[in-house]
Amino acid sequence: MWLALQAVPDDAEIIIVHDAVRPLITRDLIASVVRAAAEHGAAICALPIAETVKRVRNDVVDATLDRSELWAVQTPQAFRAALLREAHEKARRDGWWEPTTPCWWSGSAMRSASCAGSPRT
Repeated sequence: MWLALQAVPDDAEIIIVHDAVRPLITRDLIASVVRAAAEHGAAICALPIAETVKRVRNDVVDATLDRSELWAVQTPQAFRAALLREAHEKARRDGWWEPTTPCWWSGSAMRSASCAGSPRT
């Protein structure tokens, strides 16, 4: 993603990240995540999970997690350009090579808003 980010014009205010595995994206979904990112700095599309989730340690079920606070994250995700660039710069300085959006693991204080995702994407 770092190389793609280099191709984004310097005057871009919002950057949208989307993966090709979700081809049924809609204009409404894009507009929703862009509005949320403009307001909050970063935004994701997500759906509350319906499945029961277990934590397993050493091949033994350790706990059933409370799914009321768990969401399945989708793309598109949108960010104020400066925040996304800053997160990538920090990730590169810290030696992180994972080719995914670094905002969640870069140690930044960035918080993101959540928009309703789509089960179709």
